[in-house]
Amino acid sequence: MDKAEVKQRVQDAFADMVATALELDGETYLSQALLQTAVANAVFPDGVNDEAAYAQVVNWAEQVAAHHGFVESVTLTPPRVPFGRAGRYWRRLPELTQELVTTLLADLTPWSSRTAPEQTLVRRDIIAAVTTAVHGAAAPSASHSDLADVVDAHMTALGWTPDGDVYRQALTGDGVAAETAVVTFLQTQSCAVTFHQLLAEAAQAAYGKPYRTYGREQEPWLAALKPVVLKAVQTANYHEESDHVFAPRPLPMPDDLPQQIELAVDNATPTTYVWRGSSRRMLLAADIERVVKRCLPEPVSDYHWQQQLQPLIAHALAARGFKTRKQQIRSEKLTPQPATAAHWLPVYEHTVSERVPDDHTVCLGDRTTMPAVWAPIAVIDERVRELICLRLVGPLQAVKANWTKVVGGSSSGYRLLDTYLRGRKAVDYTVVKATLPIGWADWIILHKQAGMATAQPEQPVYVLVDEKDGVVPRRFFPLLNCTLGTPLQPHWATYLWRMGVTADLIQPAAEHAVGWQAWRVAVSADAAWDEILSAGLRSGHISMRDEAGNAIVQPDNDLISRYTVDDALDDGTLLPTWSPDSPLNGIGSTNSSFPLGTVVMKPGAAEMGETIDLLTYLKRHAACDWGDVDAADARTNDQALRDGLRLLSAYETPAGKLWIISEADRSVTALLKPAEY
Repeated sequence: MDKAEVKQRVQDAFADMVATALELDGETYLSQALLQTAVANAVFPDGVNDEAAYAQVVNWAEQVAAHHGFVESVTLTPPRVPFGRAGRYWRRLPELTQELVTTLLADLTPWSSRTAPEQTLVRRDIIAAVTTAVHGAAAPSASHSDLADVVDAHMTALGWTPDGDVYRQALTGDGVAAETAVVTFLQTQSCAVTFHQLLAEAAQAAYGKPYRTYGREQEPWLAALKPVVLKAVQTANYHEESDHVFAPRPLPMPDDLPQQIELAVDNATPTTYVWRGSSRRMLLAADIERVVKRCLPEPVSDYHWQQQLQPLIAHALAARGFKTRKQQIRSEKLTPQPATAAHWLPVYEHTVSERVPDDHTVCLGDRTTMPAVWAPIAVIDERVRELICLRLVGPLQAVKANWTKVVGGSSSGYRLLDTYLRGRKAVDYTVVKATLPIGWADWIILHKQAGMATAQPEQPVYVLVDEKDGVVPRRFFPLLNCTLGTPLQPHWATYLWRMGVTADLIQPAAEHAVGWQAWRVAVSADAAWDEILSAGLRSGHISMRDEAGNAIVQPDNDLISRYTVDDALDDGTLLPTWSPDSPLNGIGSTNSSFPLGTVVMKPGAAEMGETIDLLTYLKRHAACDWGDVDAADARTNDQALRDGLRLLSAYETPAGKLWIISEADRSVTALLKPAEY
């Protein structure tokens, strides 16, 4: 039986027992044993078979009796009652009315809460006053607890909520003033705002005090403000951009705008920048933005540019191998020279550069004792100093000699593309051997993580790219599908490539390369790939298809759930630190170079706060002191401050390294350890 059915049966058993109540000296008594028997027969028709069931019967009988005023337990014996009716009884207390409770409340003064718009009364004072009024001045102390449930019911009917040792009653707020305040606040904003910011504005106007709102949405007074806030959002022409974040409604854009942006990126004339022996391709940001603006029906604000247009540009750039963040390059270093006269120009850099070699020959040992061979392909992962692919063409003995340096177990190592590499075991590589018509050997040495037959899960894989590949390398999907734990569908390849590059799960493996290029794909980050798939399925960018290519409709509960800042606060992954409207001990909106929003911290940062003053580093971040980042990252932060993008500061502290990140919409600033990112 469910809980409602059990309750009803207990109530029915009590109703049947009321007729058997004993009237004695003007008072009413109810037999405990008979009521318990009636409850047991109603709820357990097959009999009470264990102690737990017996305890439930006793508890239910006591609760239903108390609910109807039978709360004082007494023993009745002859001669007051016949011998056959002797035993334990519940005595019905004198009738307690709401009028009596209301009269008693008039003599008590409630006190106001500092944390919420409510007034409070001490529960034991009310119960003591009611007990004295019902029983008289000489009421026994046991009567206090006997009347507690009855008093709670009357106080609840009068609008007071029992809460431990007190009763609470919410104050009535001014809803009209709250709505007006929220509308006025939104009309002065040029960026997205959080729901908690709007609740705080509404609370200030409705109750005259800036009560804390974050993480308290279930409280009645905040629940009453929610419809007021939502109505004000509609009036101000805002919409819910994401969970608990509201932004100006998006501007209407041409349906073919994504295609026009991709065409603008494809048709943009790249310029080159030669640095340290490599040729880097650049796209001038102004060229792309000029074309995009010509496609728009009207000028757009900075907010709409960042929120609506910049993601489309970033997708088009990432899919074509360009970084999505701008960087400043000296104009005189670019070839051909741009027409713009500015000394520094914002550009998008291609993530893979072409090496400018003197020739294509290599010798992996001493040239006086080892012959050189032709190497039309040479790719290495310079971060881990590991060979990805090397093609050796030449006389057989010369190819063998150079091959021995790579996979022959040589301990002396060798240099390739100005990088020193150690010899590796033959099992780490696949060697494809062929003989040319002229008798020369043509061997390809391929890293095991670059081949579908040899790639192992939980290790990064290398996707080789040649000039025949399009935007998405044709080797990408097969490699990812055979090494990633999540099953994939082939038509997701383009989406996975674009989002993988954007999320830095796909990165160029070689700073310099000859012949081919390579991308390093993280396959151990299953959770990150799952989130990309979940977002794609939710947004409709990708869909499940059957073998015939027909879309399969997936119910929402089969998708990976969305994880918001509020969820993280609820489960302890994030810890609330300061709310947006608090002065932050001197770091308010007047002292900060940008809004900090709600300040939160990860548990690791909270541990650091036991030994260091986190507020000191937060003040440095708010003052645009980016800490121990390199010069390039500092310039990126400075540009992000102007463009409204994410900010990241890093500080070396006595307790370890601390990161502080402010989101692009400035709604949240988080303190965390690098390992918690």
